[in-house]
Amino acid sequence: MSQSASIKKVRAWHEELLEFILANPRASGQEIALYFNVTEAWVSTVKNSDAFQELWAKRRGEHFSRVSSNIVEKVTALAEVTVDALTDEVEKKKRNNDLEIQTLTEVSNMALKALGFGAKRESSNGASININTGPTYVVDKDTLARAREAKQQMLDRVAAVAEGRPAQKLIEGIKESAK
Repeated sequence: MSQSASIKKVRAWHEELLEFILANPRASGQEIALYFNVTEAWVSTVKNSDAFQELWAKRRGEHFSRVSSNIVEKVTALAEVTVDALTDEVEKKKRNNDLEIQTLTEVSNMALKALGFGAKRESSNGASININTGPTYVVDKDTLARAREAKQQMLDRVAAVAEGRPAQKLIEGIKESAK
């Protein structure tokens, strides 16, 4: 019978061991054995058992889930505050007739890029560069046509603001496109 098969069920001591390991990730097998007054071989047997590995994986998953959701919440809140501040700044510049086409272009490019649209990068020799950093999506012609239409509507709204029509159109368009 293998050593990993000798531990069939996780007990309170195993949970204590895991808590110690999580609190002291750099502790050696010898240090762990001394702390729990067991042999280093027994610590290794327990750590390598299927039951303990399952407990460890579950605890790791819970930890990463908490950390990930916390980060997503913080980044979402930051994005909302930033977009609101940017919107306020564009409206303020518009009211003061201080809105330059360069500002509109930068804002529209940023918004379009965030929505997955915008100009593609080119290399120094003019060749197109594709960098796939995530999954590749295949869409049908209708979906592509709707995306192109949404992009055109966004550009039309930016042009409307540049021509002196209300800045609210730009903001409404960005919010609508994000839905």
